[in-house]
Amino acid sequence: MVVYHVNDAPSNSDAIGVYNGFVNASIRKLVAFSGGSDADCSGAHLLFGLDAEYVAEVTSFIATNNPAVPSAGPTAVEYFNAGFGHYFMTADGDEITGLDAGAFNHAFVRTNRSFKVLDAPAAGTAPVCRFFTTPGTFGAKSSHFYTADPVECDGLKLNPNWIYEKIAFHVAVPIGGACGAGTVPVYRMYNHGQTGAPNHRFTTDLALYQQFTTTQSWDAEGVAFCAPV
Repeated sequence: MVVYHVNDAPSNSDAIGVYNGFVNASIRKLVAFSGGSDADCSGAHLLFGLDAEYVAEVTSFIATNNPAVPSAGPTAVEYFNAGFGHYFMTADGDEITGLDAGAFNHAFVRTNRSFKVLDAPAAGTAPVCRFFTTPGTFGAKSSHFYTADPVECDGLKLNPNWIYEKIAFHVAVPIGGACGAGTVPVYRMYNHGQTGAPNHRFTTDLALYQQFTTTQSWDAEGVAFCAPV
């Protein structure tokens, strides 16, 4: 961002070099001020008296180009179903309460792994679609799947093997495989159907991700989400 005074425009031959440098630079915003006073500085500081205007412009620029990282909301908790050999995660408070209380005959046990998510849209985040396998498609087994990729979400809505359930939560998404400041990467891996049904696992633990994808024949699918710290 560059802020300059109109008296520094080309009409002022003494300042034309500075002006040309401003307008030809690789900048996002150019702001011209008029008014002010140079009484105290003999013409050297034409922005004198324009403090409030200057602060307002800079504050607006920062807010627009550097949005605040949203505060973390609920926690996505991971469970393991030994009967299926599947991992499952949920950020739904009622679902967590039920599973912890022994729903489904105590089939789901916490792995003591989790990560933060957002329960509402925020700047720089995307909704995460939640799907469930169509009953009977994989025999008695079932699985859930999550994606923040809108193309993947729309595609699965057309796949008869999957039932779209809801928007589960919101998260930031990686850009070029990397997560921004204030977030941590959530890696996604796929069991390649080893149990007779698809199952994906999501983790912030890079060592765990590498272990599963190099020694347990799970497919590495990279960074799926960027969870708030």
